[in-house]
Amino acid sequence: MRILVVLLLASIGCNSTGNDLPKPIGNDGILTLIKEYKSDALSKDEAVFYLNFNGLKKDDFNATVRYSLNGSEFDNKMNGSKLRVKMYPGTYKMELYINHSYYEVFTDSLKIDPQTVQVYDVELKKRKTPKNVGPVAYKPVIYLYPKEATEAEVTLDIHGENAFYYPEYNDGWRVLAQPDGTLEFEGERFNYLFWEANVRDHLEEIHPQEGVIVAGKEAISFLEEKLTSVGFTSEERADFITFWGPKLAANEHNLVRFEWNESCDKFADLTVSPQPDHLYRFYIFMSAVEGNYSIIPQSLPKFSRDGFVALEWGGQISDYHPKKSL
Repeated sequence: MRILVVLLLASIGCNSTGNDLPKPIGNDGILTLIKEYKSDALSKDEAVFYLNFNGLKKDDFNATVRYSLNGSEFDNKMNGSKLRVKMYPGTYKMELYINHSYYEVFTDSLKIDPQTVQVYDVELKKRKTPKNVGPVAYKPVIYLYPKEATEAEVTLDIHGENAFYYPEYNDGWRVLAQPDGTLEFEGERFNYLFWEANVRDHLEEIHPQEGVIVAGKEAISFLEEKLTSVGFTSEERADFITFWGPKLAANEHNLVRFEWNESCDKFADLTVSPQPDHLYRFYIFMSAVEGNYSIIPQSLPKFSRDGFVALEWGGQISDYHPKKSL
């Protein structure tokens, strides 16, 4: 079970410069602003975040962190359990992903001024993998893009076990959807709706004849190319890659297969009301493999962004291994 963590920004213990600090966001606070100060060593076009990761296992010190800033993806190596991120001044949406041992960190309101350094403590939460419950349909997330502000209802019928939702699911999500994708739910703002559940091993069931073998070192460029061709926006690509990129990169080679639209109904039935002009679903299925395997390349769809668009993406890590090696 995987939890989307919304960060709580607080000014506890902060050495303020007199500027307003970021306001609290969400209910699951794990990130705290502990210091903010001006630095003459920075130019007027520079600012710096320092992130101190608490709860990190020593084996993961000096790990490479995959993160995104306003939809642009980056890799940066930690110094021990600390990460330095240098950027232009401004307001940022950020996602941080270390590896599968920890829940992803997400925030959409980090504001920083020119020549400013902000120091944050990040309280990481470790993943707990259920035993003997089958593979997980990881992080299906749902975006809504109406042409104008629209009250919408999203309902799911999940074909699996141990379902988890965020935000809280009460026989459906009732949201106010904005054209930029912002979702207002019970007085809070979200970029997407999240669910996860244990489902049957899809690749093991279908024994795929079509897909692609992807080297771990080529994971990022592979995903960027495929998602762009399908029609993902830059922010959707960043959300997808910060989750799935490290999983592919952890293996020397991966068997990857994509499924879309009606093929994803086997995992859950998804209904959006009012009905969008386009309801797209796009899942990735991957399995670590050794050596080279013969497989027919897939042809992927192209999604239109005209009208009211709803998009869901997710995926699964499989134990499946092809039988015929080259």
